[in-house]
Amino acid sequence: MPSVSNPALFSTKITPPAIVPGQVMRPALSDLICNVNTAKLVLVRAPAGFGKTTAMIQARARLQEAGVDTAWLTLDSADNDASRFLASLAMATAHMAMYPGAPSAPLDTIALLAVHTSPFALFLDEFEAIQESAVLNLMREIIDHLPRGSQIVI
Repeated sequence: MPSVSNPALFSTKITPPAIVPGQVMRPALSDLICNVNTAKLVLVRAPAGFGKTTAMIQARARLQEAGVDTAWLTLDSADNDASRFLASLAMATAHMAMYPGAPSAPLDTIALLAVHTSPFALFLDEFEAIQESAVLNLMREIIDHLPRGSQIVI
């Protein structure tokens, strides 16, 4: 299990898998994900092996090319711990420079996301690993306070 205290190992959680040559391109799904401007939450749903992660990676790349801030977090069962989830989220979104001088403590992350000045997309891969009600409540709070034009893709 990657440790939040070890950024080198943890980087695999906040770095999406690479787009590889020969990968099935999913432009229609990318269009749907990228053009849902009024939805705060986008759910990519399909059985295992049907390309959900691939579609999310491709949509993220398109949004980045369009100048939209994005963050990626691959979740696992260890993220059912609220403090670990918040620390993971803080590391995934740290590069977004929410505003100068922003505190970097994980507990501030939800507030920082709420005041982010430009639209962003937060991609949460493997969200089905999250079962703990405390973490689900944190997600509900994040969604409730998401700035206009921003979205969470799971």
